[in-house]
Amino acid sequence: MRRGWIGFVALVGLLGRTAALALLFWGVHPLWLTVFWGVQGYPTTLGDLGRWYALGVFNAVPALAWLMLGLVLMAALSGLRARLSRRGAMALGALIGGLIAPLLAYVLLLLYAGVWRYRAWDVMMPALLRAYLMLAPSCALVGAIGGGFAYRWRKDK
Repeated sequence: MRRGWIGFVALVGLLGRTAALALLFWGVHPLWLTVFWGVQGYPTTLGDLGRWYALGVFNAVPALAWLMLGLVLMAALSGLRARLSRRGAMALGALIGGLIAPLLAYVLLLLYAGVWRYRAWDVMMPALLRAYLMLAPSCALVGAIGGGFAYRWRKDK
């Protein structure tokens, strides 16, 4: 009986960390957009921040991608934590998050819009590159923090 509770607590902890990654993305990405547009000469207004934090498909799809990817990432990094240092886990999380989360979010958005079945790659590729430019930095940051979540924090390392 005790063993079942330990497994249940481990599963709840894994799901909690995964949900925290999705919420963290929701909080970090509008801040990245503020920097991204500010560097290009378009200062952010309060209306922009309200729109970027509002619930909508363009905001919810990357968070959903993080829910899907975060579960796999947390399980994989938890399994590798004996072999990776804290920095290694954070770097691997950043690499996986920065490369896979924007692609997964774009595919989910195309599925939602109903245009995935057409597979017009000449039209999809420029938009995919823009999606990487917009999503990859904040996804890499969330992935690095996820790598830190997965690592067992000990004083001897």
